[in-house]
Amino acid sequence: MCADLLTAANTTGRQAALADCVPALYLERLRPGGRLDTWYRPDTNIAIGPTVVTVADLARMGLIIDGVTHRIDLGELIADTRRALAPSSRWMTAITQGDPTEPNIGQPRLWLDFEHAGRNTLAGDVAILLWYLLGMGGWLVPTYQPATYRRTLRHHLNPISTPRARHLALSAPQRHLEVSYEWNVGAGRAAALTALAIALRGQLGAACAEGHANLMYALRPYLICRILGVIDLCAMAGADTVVCLAKLAQLRQPGLTLDDLLADLHPPTEAATGMPPSGPDAMSAADTPAAAPPGQRSTR
Repeated sequence: MCADLLTAANTTGRQAALADCVPALYLERLRPGGRLDTWYRPDTNIAIGPTVVTVADLARMGLIIDGVTHRIDLGELIADTRRALAPSSRWMTAITQGDPTEPNIGQPRLWLDFEHAGRNTLAGDVAILLWYLLGMGGWLVPTYQPATYRRTLRHHLNPISTPRARHLALSAPQRHLEVSYEWNVGAGRAAALTALAIALRGQLGAACAEGHANLMYALRPYLICRILGVIDLCAMAGADTVVCLAKLAQLRQPGLTLDDLLADLHPPTEAATGMPPSGPDAMSAADTPAAAPPGQRSTR
């Protein structure tokens, strides 16, 4: 995948406005009144560990991770991401398949599913692959898009290893949630992420970052949009929601590097075959979030 992205950059790459790129995965989701505004209204309930609060309440809470208090204001986060990914913002782009995830490539190498093909930002494509390896493929898709997962895989196995919260403690008077977590991905995904990190330290990373301060500055808004805009956090079970919020808090840290982002990976200690790829970034009407809290809506 990295080799093909780099080839695309070398042959069709040019600086372009985001408005000149395929709009479905970013511009349409970020537009005022679009998916993110619909999902994260201030009065929408969201499960935070053992309790349920509104999105507006969440903005007033403290999320304590490793002793550091973070504020997760989803409305502010969406506004910041919308500014970073404005239609007029300029990025290194190339003609790509547009959705570089595991189920979209065959062996021998053959690209599948050209729904989002065309001129895409390299940083956006890399963010899709990175978040798919980190969270989507082996955890969130099997859990919250089970019909897609079953429909698109010959061997739809249970996840071997997934991110999990080790400790959750809610202090109601102080409105603080203390959390510690493990970002388990499994041996296969850890190896794939290592290979991706190596590629991003070279020419592919330099191409993604062209015109921006550094690689993470370029990847950050796309990763935030992926975490918020593919599976509704308000439709997740509380522990899953908190782990995703912790990753958002990490992405908000100034000076974050790619090594920092991948530093908390915990592959299993015993040998594992790794998870098979899971479904595409689309959801059929048959999909039902298996672990969603009672009363929460399903997502698309």
